[in-house]
Amino acid sequence: MPKKLLFVFVVIFTLAFGYVQEQIKVGTNFMIDMSAYVEDYDNLPPEQRAAIIDKWRFNAPGNYYYTHEPNRWMYEFSRSQLNAMKWTAAIAFVVIHWVVTVFLLGIAFNSQSLKKLVHWGYAGLLIVSLGIFAFGKLTGWAVMYAVSREVLGALQSLFPLMLIGLAHYFYSKMKSSPQ
Repeated sequence: MPKKLLFVFVVIFTLAFGYVQEQIKVGTNFMIDMSAYVEDYDNLPPEQRAAIIDKWRFNAPGNYYYTHEPNRWMYEFSRSQLNAMKWTAAIAFVVIHWVVTVFLLGIAFNSQSLKKLVHWGYAGLLIVSLGIFAFGKLTGWAVMYAVSREVLGALQSLFPLMLIGLAHYFYSKMKSSPQ
């Protein structure tokens, strides 16, 4: 398969995967939030959990959080399992996008130093996100959770690929042009 075609195929696949990723993330967060309002949630059967939580959904076209199609299989999980799934999924999505970013930049530029930069960047930002989260936990500063999730959220997208790819492209052009 030609490299350009492979590149386009992987980008389209990753965008489609992003839809599935969003369904899982939104569904999990919705379930965690709503289950907090259900008395004795963990001891209820899945059908009863669904009946209670589905009553809180409403038709608000501009509000995807309440109007998304529910992931019925999520009613099987306890609150602690949903929380574990949220963090496991976040890390898995970071790793998937990390691999895709390295792969696509490898196709586009075939630069080992660029791949190293991506690895160090992802690892560094994961550590920064964890550090911000830990700082917020230790100090009780709740806003730090949101900041750490923003960093983690960016790593679960094609944003690093676009940013690094464009920066490398323009840097290469400036470096190769006569002064």
